Amino acid sequence: MGFKYDMKYRNMSGDFEKAVVRAKREKISMNPGVVKANEVRVDKFEGKRKKPDKNIDNNDKKKKIKIDRRNEALKNCKLLLNEKKTLVKMKVEQIKVKDEKIEK
Repeated sequence: MGFKYDMKYRNMSGDFEKAVVRAKREKISMNPGVVKANEVRVDKFEGKRKKPDKNIDNNDKKKKIKIDRRNEALKNCKLLLNEKKTLVKMKVEQIKVKDEKIEK
């Protein structure tokens, strides 16, 4: 309602014009023909929408796949981090060994 509401009433010069526009809108929405048409529209499409059970099942499957992918990615990251840590430790040990050889 924000943008359209502002644009409708922004260019009105006074409160009287704003009140006239609001009164017309209320009168239209209370018109019996409009009310009946809205009820018919709801009744017409009530049973034809997609069943929620299938949609819920599909969403659950998608969430499960997403969680599995995340878990696999986390495992791979942890393995890579462990490998890098061991590589760093090995390089540090090699540097220590070189330093010891140089000192001797």
